[in-house]
Amino acid sequence: MHPHLSGKYGRDLSVTVGDTTIPLLVDGVAAAKQAEREFHGDPFRPRSDKDAVQLSFRRGWSGAPSGPSWQDKPGAPLERQLREVAAAAIVFAEETLRDAVAGAHAWRITRNAELEDAERKRKIEEERQRRVRQDKREQARSDHLLGQARALEQARQIRAYVDAVRCANDAAPDPMSAEELDSWSAWALEQAARIDPVLSSAYKTRPVESEE
Repeated sequence: MHPHLSGKYGRDLSVTVGDTTIPLLVDGVAAAKQAEREFHGDPFRPRSDKDAVQLSFRRGWSGAPSGPSWQDKPGAPLERQLREVAAAAIVFAEETLRDAVAGAHAWRITRNAELEDAERKRKIEEERQRRVRQDKREQARSDHLLGQARALEQARQIRAYVDAVRCANDAAPDPMSAEELDSWSAWALEQAARIDPVLSSAYKTRPVESEE
């Protein structure tokens, strides 16, 4: 064991057992609360001569004791209890070490679970986004084909309309001349040819797909 003492008033006490450091609180029995207050900034107040000395183990550097303690008793001053204190320090250090190892193990388990959960959520989100992209691509392909189908139908309707006009022109109240009818028919059929995906070879095209 290796003892350590530091601090302006010598209150920062500890003993190292192996690799485990045990903070100690050595003060009057009535001064424990004062030590805690001093830890949080209150001024130092010396122990009263009538106040029995107490030694306590702490599980951290907070002001309050959180482990076993010993104090002066009639016929058994603190100095005569140091063998018991030393034995308890070994046990306390072992408990502290085991608690630290168990805490670190529990933290690793929790952390691994968090990482696994994050990875699972990442994969779920990645798959969701992949499906969204795939759905968008399929929708774009369907829209492209349906657009071409509508264009073909419109081209057929224009051609049928031209045929209907040609048949009805002679009996119309104000018919077009042959030259006017031919000119109009040529223009209308050009529009049909322009939008016809078969004649224009537009059916060979594919929709532009995003790389996202």
